[in-house]
Amino acid sequence: MAPDDTKPTGAEAKYGITCTSCHDPHEDGAESSVWSTDRSPQLTTTREKLCVECHNAKLGAGAAKAGSTVHYPIKEMMNGTGAIDVRRGSPSVHRGKCVQCHMPPTGWDRHGLVPATGANHTFTIIEPDVAAEALTAKPFPTTGTKLPMPYSAYSTCHSRPDDEAATWLQGTIDGHQKDMRAWNAKTTAALTAAARRLGHKSTAAANTAINKKPMTTWTKGQKAFQKSFTNQSYVVSEGSWGIHNWDYARTVILKALEQAKSVKK
Repeated sequence: MAPDDTKPTGAEAKYGITCTSCHDPHEDGAESSVWSTDRSPQLTTTREKLCVECHNAKLGAGAAKAGSTVHYPIKEMMNGTGAIDVRRGSPSVHRGKCVQCHMPPTGWDRHGLVPATGANHTFTIIEPDVAAEALTAKPFPTTGTKLPMPYSAYSTCHSRPDDEAATWLQGTIDGHQKDMRAWNAKTTAALTAAARRLGHKSTAAANTAINKKPMTTWTKGQKAFQKSFTNQSYVVSEGSWGIHNWDYARTVILKALEQAKSVKK
C-alpha cells in the first residue's frame, strides 16, 4: 500500500498480497470462468468489489485535498470522482470489469483444443497487438507445440469475428494514451513555470513550501498551484492514461493544466 518510490511502513506492510487476499480457502465449489459475472465460491467477495478494496485512494465520495499526492485512485477514476474542481463524471463502462481486462485466459485447455477459461494471475494488461503476436505452449499431452494466445485484455467486450484479440482497438488505445501523456507533459511544464512565478525553484519545492503554511493563508495563486499539483498526481498515479475512464481522465488533466496556467505572481 506504500507509494511506488518508498518502502512500506510496518502498518502498510501488513497488507501484503497473498492468495488469501482474494481467495477463501474454506469455501467449496469449482472456480467459475473469468468471464462470468457471478461470485466465484472461491473468492472472498464479488469480482466487482474485490479489486477496488485495495485499489483506491480512500477518498470516499469527496475530492482530494489540494496539495496532496493522490495514491492509486483506481476506484475513484472508475466512478468519475475525486478530482478537485472537476464535476462528477459518469461511471466508466469498464467499472467492475477488472478481472476481465487484467486476468484474461492466456492458455489452452489440457488438450489444446479450445481456449482455457481460467484467469491468469500476472494481472498485466495484454494489449491486442501483443496477444496477436504471442505464442503460448500447448499443454499436455502435446507439450512443446506453440499456439497463438487466445485472448487479449479487450476480448470480453471488443472482439470481432476472426479477431478474438480485438486488434482493431489498438489504434484507439495508443491514441488515447498518447494524448493523455502529451497533456500531462504540458501540465508538468506549466507547473514548473507556475512554481517559478511563485518564487520557487521547482514544482516539488513549491508544493512542500506551500504545504507548510496553513491552507487558510494560501493566496489565490498558491491554491491554484496546489489544486493543479494534486489533479496531475491523480492522473499519473492512477496509471491507465485514459483507458479506465477516458472522459473523466481527460477532464482532470485538462483542469490541472488550466489551473497551473492560471497561477500569477
